[in-house]
Amino acid sequence: MTLTTPLIRPAATVERDAVAALVARAFADEPFTRWVTAGRPARLRRFAHLAVHEIAAAHGGVLVDADLTTAALVLPPGAVSPPPREALRTLPALARATGLPRLPLVLAGFARLERAHPPESHSTLIMLAVTPERRGEGRAGVMLDALPHPCYLETSSPAGRRLFERHGYEVRDTLALPGRDAPPVWSMVRV
Repeated sequence: MTLTTPLIRPAATVERDAVAALVARAFADEPFTRWVTAGRPARLRRFAHLAVHEIAAAHGGVLVDADLTTAALVLPPGAVSPPPREALRTLPALARATGLPRLPLVLAGFARLERAHPPESHSTLIMLAVTPERRGEGRAGVMLDALPHPCYLETSSPAGRRLFERHGYEVRDTLALPGRDAPPVWSMVRV
């Protein structure tokens, strides 16, 4: 993955657990991750671990800043849908993150999100995390500016939507997830 700033680098393998912890802290109040994990901190930590280790590191990139306060989980073009065998391999970890009773609901939500991807080739920003103590310092913007174009993302956070719009992302659609407690999700793309 080509980077446009020396301040952003791929995370070392030994840093991935720290990145997962950062993601869990940063997404503790994010509506979509609360929906996926039913708002349970232990499940959120499992979901962050799955996203970092099994999805981003395995199929794309885990990018961090110099002091590990900002991270981006990015998939290259074409990496959104894992092969069936890979999807089955990660299913137990996803069940631990969602809770077995919620798994069908969450899988239906993920399928809805996957169908919303644009047909054109694009990278996908899965998660952008900034440690809560460092928010508002421009770290997210530096990370966003380092990502490849075109880039697609989804957010359920109004503050996240405003941040992404300031960095050139445009809302493509507002997506409805299944379940009565599901937040709206904005699909966004920057070309």
